[in-house]
Amino acid sequence: MDLKKFFHGHVSYIQEDLYDQQYDQCVSNFFIRSVDYKRTYSYGFGGYLERGYEHSGDPTLPDMQESYTMTTRSNELVPPELDFLHQSLFKKLCYLGEKIIHNILENEYLRSTNLSLDDFEFSMLINYFYPYSPTEVETNRTFRMGEHIDEGLFTTMPHGAVYDFEVLQEGVWSTPQHFERNPIVFPGKLTQFLSGGNIPALKHRVRLSEKKSARISYPFMALPKPHAELIPLGKVHEMITGRAHMEGYLSEHINKNMQY
Repeated sequence: MDLKKFFHGHVSYIQEDLYDQQYDQCVSNFFIRSVDYKRTYSYGFGGYLERGYEHSGDPTLPDMQESYTMTTRSNELVPPELDFLHQSLFKKLCYLGEKIIHNILENEYLRSTNLSLDDFEFSMLINYFYPYSPTEVETNRTFRMGEHIDEGLFTTMPHGAVYDFEVLQEGVWSTPQHFERNPIVFPGKLTQFLSGGNIPALKHRVRLSEKKSARISYPFMALPKPHAELIPLGKVHEMITGRAHMEGYLSEHINKNMQY
């Protein structure tokens, strides 16, 4: 696994085939259900989150999506429409995620953290962006999801850079080269924190285009467990817990009280 670009704050590509055309159909089958039905699968952190609550830094401009978060926590009841996705893609990503964590923690800037696989849990965010509509354009929105960094150790996009996805590399916004069956992986806020800023988190965003179909993505992340002790490089006195790291992030990006 070659993560050289990852360790410079860029996108790395992984030689894995995780594509299955059934995944998007499973997601559509869930999100076309009524809001009342989907709300029965809301668990605080994890499960369904309706449109209007999540934003990329500006609470007045919520992201133009609704979502469902799968986690490795044992108390999660997955809706039947998403069970195939949970048993297939999510489990494959958890296996891949373990390998990515091992590679990251061997990096020179993270070896001294004393963290191990046991300090992390996995999360897959299923983002359902509605089809284009004139009403959304009338609001002068340019992005479905504004510029932001993710909260975890890393983010993997299992089907590569889905259309309208842009990253900031070397000061330039661009769409990463797309290989449909090759996942991409990039560093998140936790890697930036633990490395003392030597490995910067990758800023990214999603444009608002005129494509008529819904846009679906599956960002997969390694998140710290609540009681994990997170110590930035050379700054033992600045240790925080995994819960503090995550709740700080959630308070900045979710317009509702959400505990981790």
